[in-house]
Amino acid sequence: MTNLMNTLSFKLDQFKKIFTAIIIQKLIEEGKLNIRTPLSKFYPGIPYGDKLTIWNLLTHTSGIVDGNYKKIRAIAGEQDQVNYVRQHMISTPPHYIYASANYSLLAGIIIQVTQESYKQNVIDDILQPLHLNDTYFYQDIPEGTNLVYPPYVKTHLQQAFFNYDIKKQMSLLIGAGQIYSTPADYFKFLNALIEGQLIPKQDFSLFFPLHNHDYYNGLYSYYGNYQAGGSKNGYNLSFVINPTKHTRTVVFSSNYMLVPNKMLASQIFVIANRESDKIHWLPQY
Repeated sequence: MTNLMNTLSFKLDQFKKIFTAIIIQKLIEEGKLNIRTPLSKFYPGIPYGDKLTIWNLLTHTSGIVDGNYKKIRAIAGEQDQVNYVRQHMISTPPHYIYASANYSLLAGIIIQVTQESYKQNVIDDILQPLHLNDTYFYQDIPEGTNLVYPPYVKTHLQQAFFNYDIKKQMSLLIGAGQIYSTPADYFKFLNALIEGQLIPKQDFSLFFPLHNHDYYNGLYSYYGNYQAGGSKNGYNLSFVINPTKHTRTVVFSSNYMLVPNKMLASQIFVIANRESDKIHWLPQY
């Protein structure tokens, strides 16, 4: 099992959002950004931009809706990717709606503030310091990487078509996807997060959601535990962490539906970390 955890590579999708949030938090700590900075400073002309802030993007409360993205081929340049998302997203009055476009706009802000590529920021702030040697951007996957495919992708020809289509989709998920990783590498990342290697422990109250059922920085809050889950293209991923108790559980799957996957992650987390014979199951988000 350990060998499989170290070699099987899954598409992260929603799990990537927390990477973006960590870089944003770092820029805030460095005084280069403010959580209440209006969106109009970086994207003039966006409807409601004077009322929307960095916080609205991090919490999906901007009212921005993912557009109907139609493209013939993958979009290569990061700025072109951000521009495409911006041109096709739909702006509505501020309210909660889960949309990857929020984190794509955050990626564009990171590019503007640091004057470096989003990819380079992820490498410098997360991948290299943590030695996540089996975590790659979709365009950099080494030949021979043991990619996991959904059950319906069986032949080499099907894999080729699947990879071609996935690259088109991932090119429009800057800040919100675009990365492959192994369960072992992502477990290492979560361990570094709750141990204070990425966000100083004194700033945990600023990074993790404060109230039950809140969404913030790529995480849902439930009674002191933080959870996330994602499902797309046959990949179903879930994790549960508790920074106070230094506990974490990660479940990656390509043949298990999202809701059972999230339930399984929660159940493993509870059983592995229970302090008595009585089990208190976690509520599902």
